[in-house]
Amino acid sequence: MGPSLPVGRSAQTAGWKTSVRAYATVALPQTDSGPIVLASIDLTQKAAVRGHRRSKISLAPSPHNKKRPLALAFLATLLLLSLAGNAYLWRLSETLYTRINLLRQDPVERDKFDPGVAQGQRPTWLVFGDSRAKQWIAPAGWQRPAFVNAGIGGQTSTQVLGRYEAHVKPLRPRNLLVQVGINDIKWVGLSPTSAAAVVKRYQDNINALIRKTREDRIQLVLTTVFPPAEPSLLRRRLWNTSAGEALAQINDFLRTAAAPGVRVIDAAVLLARPDGFLDSAYAADFLHLNPAGYRRLNQALLRR
Repeated sequence: MGPSLPVGRSAQTAGWKTSVRAYATVALPQTDSGPIVLASIDLTQKAAVRGHRRSKISLAPSPHNKKRPLALAFLATLLLLSLAGNAYLWRLSETLYTRINLLRQDPVERDKFDPGVAQGQRPTWLVFGDSRAKQWIAPAGWQRPAFVNAGIGGQTSTQVLGRYEAHVKPLRPRNLLVQVGINDIKWVGLSPTSAAAVVKRYQDNINALIRKTREDRIQLVLTTVFPPAEPSLLRRRLWNTSAGEALAQINDFLRTAAAPGVRVIDAAVLLARPDGFLDSAYAADFLHLNPAGYRRLNQALLRR
């Protein structure tokens, strides 16, 4: 407790006022059971202390002053977090803006793959499609130029078809292995009303790919679109019932595409759990496979 300040006689009778801004504790003299504390008062307010000649007022620091440094630290932390968040969002928007403008210049992203990697030698296998194709691990013992990967992350079936003339035809591979479709379906999650149009466009693109490979006498190996892993609460906004239904329709279509010159590997059946989601034993993340997943697919690929 801080130093004591005697209360004048006016406090004994009618009360008193003071202009000193402080907080004080008013206590009665010592009794058999100890000092009697009446209250903590603000000396800027009217107060009356009655009944005891030698009552004392003990000055103590304001509790509000103790909280002020904590409040300032909290505000400073919020400011730093805000600055960091704005910097991140600015960088993200800059990256997206750059990607959008690059796509305007080259919608099918021809520049992301150079067919010259196997120039002069005809590949036995050319992997074609999106990031799932790009990450496809070659079977043991298969090397370039026998196995060439032309996958490009983030692509849709429209983009894959659009770069066929630039990336597939010059190489004339004996076999074209295709995994594409998940990026088409992701749009359905954001726009459920577009589901029918997305599925129809995907079917048209695959049918056009079948025609091109037949004309070029290339064996086409289509793989069904394997499902994502079970979505977290946040990802359910992107992978909802509409997306799941579109995936089922696309895979039903692919399963019927088997014909002379066209082979179908049912990746969805090979990699999915009974509930339809990607088996965690094969999942690298929500959308992609780990090496075990590609080994599972390669087993089916090598099986004639």
